[in-house]
Amino acid sequence: MAGRNNAMNLTGMLSQMNEAISGFGDAGNQYVDTFRRSMAPKPDMSDSKSLLQYADWARRNGYEEEADKYLALGYKQRAIESEKAYRTGTAQDTEKLRGYNNSVETLKQTIKQYEQTDVRDSDVEPLPNPRLENARLALEKTGGERQLLIQRMNDRGNASDFGDGTEGSKAERLLIAEELAAQKAAVESEKNINDLLIQREKLADLSQESARIPNSMLPPSAWEAYNSAYLAAKNSPTNPESAMRKVNKKFGDAGQDYLKRLGQGDPVSIAAIASAEKQFRSNDPDIAEWLSDPANEKLVEYARKEAASALTASPDYRSASEEEKTIMAADTYRKILTGYSQELDEIVEEVRQDLVDDGAGATKAATVTTEDYVRGYPEGWQPGGPQYQKQYEAAKEADGEDFDSVAFAEAWDAQYYRPDGMRPGTNSSPTSRVMSRGPYAGLN
Repeated sequence: MAGRNNAMNLTGMLSQMNEAISGFGDAGNQYVDTFRRSMAPKPDMSDSKSLLQYADWARRNGYEEEADKYLALGYKQRAIESEKAYRTGTAQDTEKLRGYNNSVETLKQTIKQYEQTDVRDSDVEPLPNPRLENARLALEKTGGERQLLIQRMNDRGNASDFGDGTEGSKAERLLIAEELAAQKAAVESEKNINDLLIQREKLADLSQESARIPNSMLPPSAWEAYNSAYLAAKNSPTNPESAMRKVNKKFGDAGQDYLKRLGQGDPVSIAAIASAEKQFRSNDPDIAEWLSDPANEKLVEYARKEAASALTASPDYRSASEEEKTIMAADTYRKILTGYSQELDEIVEEVRQDLVDDGAGATKAATVTTEDYVRGYPEGWQPGGPQYQKQYEAAKEADGEDFDSVAFAEAWDAQYYRPDGMRPGTNSSPTSRVMSRGPYAGLN
């Protein structure tokens, strides 16, 4: 005999239960609702699938308002998950592309080495070199896979609400920019180390002479002591030249140690760049977003290193005031970083232009407001005008020490300011009578 499905629809079962205990009134409904709630799936606020399942359950069981709420939460969470998946996939593929780039470069170098060692007499037919041929085949295969990856990244961008179809191409440009940034940072670092060596050589010469040693060549903690000792030596009544040379020799050793430590890295400059980056982030949300994007992490890292190295080697920076150092650090970091990325440079330029436009708008608004205010007076009677100055000087002379410039200005406005174009003497407001009594009576 065929089996029979005895399973009952939950909603129907609850309906029957409700009918059975309907005589209990509201108390019975509470029992039904409690049982129904006990059968509900537990929503996970970080999982869109869970939220949508709960919304579906709420809809089937008559909780319409609750269903709408969780449906909205589910769709919102799904969008968050989709964006995260898009960004994660793009980041992972960018790392794969980085690996392909490294492999391509390694294979090119390998092929170059094989070709340089495989030199034969031109009259002799060269024998096949299996290793060279294998390297060429590997390069061709790797290059092809690299291009396929770039295309897949572009395709993913086209298919995503968060992409634009150029993800692979942008990743390729980003990696090129990273490579150039790395090379530039290395070159600049080497240059700055050489600059410090030159400064040490100059300091060695100054240590044997009487000329003053610049503060930039000495540790800041020694500036006050050196300046005091050098001034005393310069004012020595007997052989000041010899005294100044002795001071330079003494402090020159400390300067050599200081410049040597700078060549190994300067924590002060590193901290200054960290502060400059914090300031840069606060300039605009778009700048902060670019700096926080994991895809730009290496560019930001190279910019920090290059900027800190540049400040460390700069005598002007080391001898500047704290306020000047802050400005120089911010300017150096911004220029290096925007030089690495055209995208960031465009963002910064847009922010700058917005500030210029806002400033121009504010200036224009202030000008218009001032013009409107001046137009409220008869010609020559505006504050600062000839009539105003005449009455002002007269009142000041009459009142002496009791003269109140604020009260005078208020009384003048009450009597002569007419934004509606009325002429003096036609104001019937009681406040206008202040000009006809008290210390300013008879001004008009």
